[in-house]
Amino acid sequence: MRDDEYEKTLTHLQNDDFEFRNIYFLDAIGNKGAQRLAQALLVTKCPIQILNLNNNGIGSKGMAILAKTIPYISCSLEKIDLRWNKIGPKGATYLANALLVNIRNGQNNTSSFALKKLYLNNNKIGDKGVASLSEVLENKCTIQVLNLQKNNIGNMGAKCLAKALENNTTLQRLDLSHNKIGSDGLQFLAKALKKNTTLIKLSVNGINLRNAIL
Repeated sequence: MRDDEYEKTLTHLQNDDFEFRNIYFLDAIGNKGAQRLAQALLVTKCPIQILNLNNNGIGSKGMAILAKTIPYISCSLEKIDLRWNKIGPKGATYLANALLVNIRNGQNNTSSFALKKLYLNNNKIGDKGVASLSEVLENKCTIQVLNLQKNNIGNMGAKCLAKALENNTTLQRLDLSHNKIGSDGLQFLAKALKKNTTLIKLSVNGINLRNAIL
Protein backbone atom coordinates (compact mmCIF):
# COMPACT_ATOMS: atom_id res chain seq x y z
CA MET A 1 0.00 0.00 0.00
CA ARG A 2 1.41 3.41 -0.99
CA ASP A 3 1.58 6.26 1.52
CA ASP A 4 -1.26 8.12 -0.19
CA GLU A 5 -3.47 5.02 -0.10
CA TYR A 6 -2.61 4.49 3.57
CA GLU A 7 -3.54 8.08 4.42
CA LYS A 8 -6.74 7.83 2.40
CA THR A 9 -7.76 4.67 4.27
CA LEU A 10 -7.08 6.29 7.64
CA THR A 11 -9.05 9.36 6.67
CA HIS A 12 -12.04 7.17 5.81
CA LEU A 13 -11.64 5.39 9.15
CA GLN A 14 -11.35 8.65 11.05
CA ASN A 15 -14.38 10.18 9.34
CA ASP A 16 -16.48 6.99 9.57
CA ASP A 17 -17.02 7.07 5.80
CA PHE A 18 -17.35 3.28 5.82
CA GLU A 19 -18.21 0.83 8.57
CA PHE A 20 -14.76 -0.71 9.00
CA ARG A 21 -14.71 -3.93 11.01
CA ASN A 22 -11.36 -5.41 10.02
CA ILE A 23 -8.12 -3.44 9.71
CA TYR A 24 -5.21 -5.04 7.84
CA PHE A 25 -1.96 -3.19 7.22
CA LEU A 26 0.85 -5.43 6.01
CA ASP A 27 3.25 -2.89 4.55
CA ALA A 28 5.78 -1.96 7.25
CA ILE A 29 4.03 1.14 8.54
CA GLY A 30 6.54 1.39 11.40
CA ASN A 31 6.19 3.56 14.50
CA LYS A 32 5.15 6.65 12.52
CA GLY A 33 2.41 4.73 10.76
CA ALA A 34 1.29 3.29 14.09
CA GLN A 35 0.99 6.82 15.46
CA ARG A 36 -1.15 7.91 12.49
CA LEU A 37 -3.33 4.82 12.86
CA ALA A 38 -3.76 5.50 16.57
CA GLN A 39 -5.03 8.99 15.83
CA ALA A 40 -7.75 7.52 13.63
CA LEU A 41 -8.67 4.78 16.11
CA LEU A 42 -9.09 7.30 18.91
CA VAL A 43 -11.96 9.01 17.12
CA THR A 44 -13.53 6.37 14.89
CA LYS A 45 -16.97 5.03 15.70
CA CYS A 46 -16.46 1.95 13.54
CA PRO A 47 -16.93 -1.36 15.40
CA ILE A 48 -13.39 -2.68 14.83
CA GLN A 49 -13.27 -6.45 15.35
CA ILE A 50 -9.86 -7.38 13.93
CA LEU A 51 -6.67 -5.32 14.14
CA ASN A 52 -4.04 -7.01 11.99
CA LEU A 53 -0.64 -5.30 11.97
CA ASN A 54 1.38 -8.37 11.10
CA ASN A 55 4.99 -7.68 10.03
CA ASN A 56 4.86 -3.89 10.14
CA GLY A 57 8.13 -2.98 11.84
CA ILE A 58 6.33 -1.65 14.93
CA GLY A 59 8.58 -1.20 17.96
CA SER A 60 7.93 -0.40 21.60
CA LYS A 61 7.27 3.30 20.85
CA GLY A 62 4.64 2.41 18.29
CA MET A 63 3.10 -0.08 20.68
CA ALA A 64 2.95 2.51 23.45
CA ILE A 65 0.88 4.75 21.18
CA LEU A 66 -1.39 1.99 19.88
CA ALA A 67 -2.02 0.69 23.41
CA LYS A 68 -3.73 3.98 24.26
CA THR A 69 -6.43 3.26 21.66
CA ILE A 70 -7.55 -0.02 23.23
CA PRO A 71 -10.10 1.53 25.63
CA TYR A 72 -11.77 3.19 22.64
CA ILE A 73 -12.21 0.03 20.55
CA SER A 74 -12.22 -2.72 23.17
CA CYS A 75 -15.98 -3.26 23.21
CA SER A 76 -15.85 -4.74 19.69
CA LEU A 77 -12.19 -5.78 19.26
CA GLU A 78 -11.93 -9.59 19.14
CA LYS A 79 -8.51 -10.18 17.58
CA ILE A 80 -5.13 -8.43 17.70
CA ASP A 81 -2.41 -9.74 15.38
CA LEU A 82 1.03 -8.24 15.97
CA ARG A 83 3.14 -11.12 14.69
CA TRP A 84 6.63 -10.43 13.36
CA ASN A 85 7.04 -6.95 14.77
CA LYS A 86 9.61 -5.80 17.33
CA ILE A 87 7.64 -4.54 20.29
CA GLY A 88 10.00 -6.20 22.81
CA PRO A 89 9.44 -6.40 26.59
CA LYS A 90 8.45 -2.75 26.88
CA GLY A 91 5.89 -3.00 24.11
CA ALA A 92 4.38 -6.12 25.65
CA THR A 93 4.10 -4.29 28.96
CA TYR A 94 2.38 -1.30 27.34
CA LEU A 95 -0.11 -3.66 25.73
CA ALA A 96 -0.67 -5.66 28.90
CA ASN A 97 -1.24 -2.54 30.99
CA ALA A 98 -3.83 -1.28 28.53
CA LEU A 99 -5.63 -4.63 28.60
CA LEU A 100 -5.56 -4.68 32.39
CA VAL A 101 -7.11 -1.23 32.62
CA ASN A 102 -9.92 -2.34 30.36
CA ILE A 103 -10.52 -5.57 32.25
CA ARG A 104 -10.76 -3.69 35.53
CA ASN A 105 -13.03 -1.07 34.02
CA GLY A 106 -15.22 -3.87 32.78
CA GLN A 107 -15.42 -5.31 36.27
CA ASN A 108 -16.58 -1.88 37.41
CA ASN A 109 -19.11 -1.73 34.57
CA THR A 110 -17.44 1.29 32.97
CA SER A 111 -16.39 -0.52 29.77
CA SER A 112 -16.57 -3.91 28.07
CA PHE A 113 -13.84 -6.28 26.87
CA ALA A 114 -14.23 -8.57 23.87
CA LEU A 115 -10.68 -9.68 22.99
CA LYS A 116 -10.50 -13.41 22.25
CA LYS A 117 -7.34 -13.87 20.14
CA LEU A 118 -3.90 -12.33 20.67
CA TYR A 119 -0.98 -13.16 18.35
CA LEU A 120 2.46 -11.90 19.39
CA ASN A 121 4.75 -14.38 17.61
CA ASN A 122 8.36 -13.30 17.08
CA ASN A 123 8.42 -10.02 19.00
CA LYS A 124 11.28 -10.79 21.41
CA ILE A 125 9.15 -9.95 24.42
CA GLY A 126 11.20 -12.24 26.69
CA ASP A 127 10.42 -13.14 30.29
CA LYS A 128 9.64 -9.56 31.30
CA GLY A 129 7.05 -9.17 28.59
CA VAL A 130 5.47 -12.50 29.45
CA ALA A 131 5.32 -11.55 33.13
CA SER A 132 3.20 -8.54 32.19
CA LEU A 133 0.92 -10.57 29.92
CA SER A 134 0.52 -13.18 32.66
CA GLU A 135 -1.11 -10.53 34.83
CA VAL A 136 -3.75 -10.14 32.13
CA LEU A 137 -4.47 -13.87 32.18
CA GLU A 138 -4.88 -13.75 35.95
CA ASN A 139 -7.51 -11.02 35.83
CA LYS A 140 -10.61 -12.63 34.37
CA CYS A 141 -9.77 -11.74 30.78
CA THR A 142 -11.68 -13.09 27.77
CA ILE A 143 -8.64 -14.25 25.76
CA GLN A 144 -9.08 -17.76 24.38
CA VAL A 145 -6.08 -17.99 22.03
CA LEU A 146 -2.59 -16.68 22.86
CA ASN A 147 0.34 -17.26 20.52
CA LEU A 148 3.81 -16.51 21.90
CA GLN A 149 6.05 -18.43 19.49
CA LYS A 150 9.67 -17.34 19.06
CA ASN A 151 9.81 -14.76 21.83
CA ASN A 152 12.95 -15.71 23.80
CA ILE A 153 10.84 -16.92 26.70
CA GLY A 154 12.75 -18.84 29.36
CA ASN A 155 12.00 -20.63 32.61
CA MET A 156 11.00 -17.49 34.51
CA GLY A 157 8.52 -16.56 31.83
CA ALA A 158 7.11 -20.08 31.93
CA LYS A 159 6.79 -19.79 35.70
CA CYS A 160 4.75 -16.60 35.37
CA LEU A 161 2.48 -18.18 32.79
CA ALA A 162 2.06 -21.27 34.95
CA LYS A 163 0.92 -19.17 37.89
CA ALA A 164 -1.63 -17.44 35.68
CA LEU A 165 -2.87 -20.72 34.21
CA GLU A 166 -3.68 -22.13 37.63
CA ASN A 167 -6.63 -19.76 37.97
CA ASN A 168 -7.39 -18.78 34.38
CA THR A 169 -10.76 -20.04 33.11
CA THR A 170 -10.88 -18.69 29.55
CA LEU A 171 -7.66 -19.58 27.71
CA GLN A 172 -8.10 -22.58 25.40
CA ARG A 173 -4.96 -22.50 23.24
CA LEU A 174 -1.46 -21.41 24.20
CA ASP A 175 1.49 -21.65 21.81
CA LEU A 176 4.97 -21.45 23.33
CA SER A 177 6.80 -23.15 20.47
CA HIS A 178 10.43 -22.32 19.66
CA ASN A 179 11.23 -20.55 22.90
CA LYS A 180 14.04 -21.10 25.42
CA ILE A 181 12.04 -22.92 28.08
CA GLY A 182 14.00 -25.64 29.87
CA SER A 183 13.00 -28.56 32.06
CA ASP A 184 12.23 -26.33 35.06
CA GLY A 185 9.88 -24.19 33.01
CA LEU A 186 8.12 -27.24 31.63
CA GLN A 187 7.70 -28.56 35.16
CA PHE A 188 6.01 -25.31 36.20
CA LEU A 189 3.62 -25.58 33.28
CA ALA A 190 2.88 -29.25 33.91
CA LYS A 191 1.89 -28.56 37.52
CA ALA A 192 -0.34 -25.70 36.44
CA LEU A 193 -2.14 -27.90 33.93
CA LYS A 194 -3.21 -30.19 36.75
CA LYS A 195 -5.27 -27.30 38.15
CA ASN A 196 -6.35 -25.65 34.90
CA THR A 197 -9.64 -26.97 33.50
CA THR A 198 -10.08 -25.00 30.27
CA LEU A 199 -6.83 -25.17 28.28
CA ILE A 200 -7.34 -27.51 25.34
CA LYS A 201 -3.97 -27.24 23.60
CA LEU A 202 -0.48 -26.25 24.75
CA SER A 203 2.05 -26.20 21.91
CA VAL A 204 5.76 -26.52 22.72
CA ASN A 205 7.20 -27.45 19.32
CA GLY A 206 10.93 -26.89 19.05
CA ILE A 207 11.47 -27.14 22.81
CA ASN A 208 13.66 -29.99 24.08
CA LEU A 209 11.45 -32.30 26.14
CA ARG A 210 14.11 -34.97 26.64
CA ASN A 211 15.12 -33.90 30.12
CA ALA A 212 11.67 -32.92 31.31
CA ILE A 213 9.77 -35.25 33.62
CA LEU A 214 6.11 -34.38 33.17
